[in-house]
Amino acid sequence: MVDLAQISGIWFGAALNIFIWSLVFKENRFYRFAEYTFIALSAAHFSVLGVKSILTIGWIPLSTGKISYIIPFIFGFLLYTRFSEYWRWLSHWPIAILVGVGIGLGIRGAIDIQIIKQIRATMKLAVFANPMEAFNNILFVIMLISVVSYFIFTFAQEGTLGKGYNYLYRLGRLALMAGFGIALGNTVAVRLALFTSRWIFLIKDFLGIG
Repeated sequence: MVDLAQISGIWFGAALNIFIWSLVFKENRFYRFAEYTFIALSAAHFSVLGVKSILTIGWIPLSTGKISYIIPFIFGFLLYTRFSEYWRWLSHWPIAILVGVGIGLGIRGAIDIQIIKQIRATMKLAVFANPMEAFNNILFVIMLISVVSYFIFTFAQEGTLGKGYNYLYRLGRLALMAGFGIALGNTVAVRLALFTSRWIFLIKDFLGIG
């Protein structure tokens, strides 16, 4: 039995793909239709998720007797006072709380992930099981030191020590260029994978080839 909903979804998805790719030639009504459809579907999706979060995280615990959950509801409603000229100042309180909590969580996460865990991972490189792993660890430590030295701008590049630092400085610059190149290559690979998956969808699911 033919699944009409599945076939309609495949045709609609294929049409949107073609409409989006029509931008390669020039901007047109088909591209704008696909763009507006994507924005509308995204807004509807996140709106439904927001309402579901309010019900599951806030309203259900509040209805079961957890009175403290009324506090985030009050601050949430205060956000809508921005639409009133007279009561707009009340919205500053929930915004200040959101910004403060966000900054606190962001700083904590940055220190834990980007500093503490990076230092721990670097110190664990001293433990290795085979010569190849030892070589990779040593190379990693050398690249790490050279990259850090690249951002030291107060070291006098004079004498024997200064010349050695100059070589380390150049090595750090090469390591940074290699890292940026790898990051760019990964980005391009991800984009190509997405592009290929859309072609596979059109050829296999839409046209039924393969």
